[in-house]
Amino acid sequence: MLAALIVIVPCFVFWKDLDQGQVYGLYLGAFVYLALGILLLNLWLGLFLLYVAGWFGYWISGHFVNLVDGSAILAGVDAILFLICASIVYEGIVKSSLKDETIITGICIAALFQAILAIIQYHGFDPPGWALSQVVEISYGEYDPTTPAGTLANTNYMGAFLGISLWFFFRMRWWSIVSIPVIIYALILANCRTADIAVLGVGTFFVCWYGTQLAKYLYGRYVGWALTLVTILSFITVAYLIASLNWGSLIVRYHEFWYGPIHTWLGSWQTFIFGVGPGITQRINNYLHNEEVVWVWNYGLLGTMLILGFIGTTLAKLTIAQRTTMITCSIVVALIDMQANHLLHIPTTGLLMIVIAGLAQRHCKDVSLAEAWIRWRLRGASAQKPPLGYHPVYAPRPWWWVAGYAFRKAAWSADNTLLNYLQARKTA
Repeated sequence: MLAALIVIVPCFVFWKDLDQGQVYGLYLGAFVYLALGILLLNLWLGLFLLYVAGWFGYWISGHFVNLVDGSAILAGVDAILFLICASIVYEGIVKSSLKDETIITGICIAALFQAILAIIQYHGFDPPGWALSQVVEISYGEYDPTTPAGTLANTNYMGAFLGISLWFFFRMRWWSIVSIPVIIYALILANCRTADIAVLGVGTFFVCWYGTQLAKYLYGRYVGWALTLVTILSFITVAYLIASLNWGSLIVRYHEFWYGPIHTWLGSWQTFIFGVGPGITQRINNYLHNEEVVWVWNYGLLGTMLILGFIGTTLAKLTIAQRTTMITCSIVVALIDMQANHLLHIPTTGLLMIVIAGLAQRHCKDVSLAEAWIRWRLRGASAQKPPLGYHPVYAPRPWWWVAGYAFRKAAWSADNTLLNYLQARKTA
């Protein structure tokens, strides 16, 4: 198939420039090949990648009949190349023989390295800048040498990277436990409000959830009071962070970012369903600082639904699977930070999220949502035993109880049959 696309695309679309057509044919063929491979791992993600491939196919065919400008193809090439690299990393993580512990240790080392750099920079010395200045002349531009950005060039990127990575330090390893204060201190120095609010919110839920489990077995009353205090302090801190924002300038800024793309997206049914195409920006260097707005702008309602389906099913399966709390917390923090940041369009945080998505898929591949739903229904049906004999509530209409009981029995039997089929299919 790859060879066929390399031949067909140049001959039938770029017959005036066969060399360039072969390059585009290679891009499209390789991308479709990767998308089909990922389709076997995750239905939602595979369908999304095939949808993007369809967009690129439309562009190169539209260029042949002079319906699409060549600049759109160049923007599409950027998006295709990024997604090709992301697909390779994602599939490599899912199918790699490396243990989860090894990959998570790599994430922690990278985050700790960035945190230490940020702390050193905050106290007046910039190691990356000093090293580069020995070779070339550098200019700091918007930020001075004391900006705690590590090698990520922006405190927002630093906050997102540390906030997403923080949860992988909560392991029974002495060095990771000792490193948690360093990560939190660097996160405070970065002063990224969306990352701070996300970490505080998810951290409060995390502490309360496990603290509630602990209260069942050990000093329940005292643990309960401690959890209440932690929750109150967390909400006060989040309220302070939100209130301290300059809402006037933020509203003006994000209105400028979002109004144009959303207005264009709603302008016609074609853009509403399909968007304006991958990689297309409203204007040069106009980063929308919201990934959901980027999704509806570039991919329309159809592409956004595929992305949300991928995220929703992944989180649902992680909830069912065991020992995935660190991954779940990282994804939730990223989703909150996406509301005012474009972390998927930055190489460092984008690569981090691709690796985490691959780890999540490792734990999700043996989880069946249908089977989990049926087990939950069966457990609820077994807990609700039908009353025996006469019941005064149903006395005026005895057929109501009979019909309800028959329906529950039929549903229970159907659920059992489907559950047995899913288990037999998994065994086979």
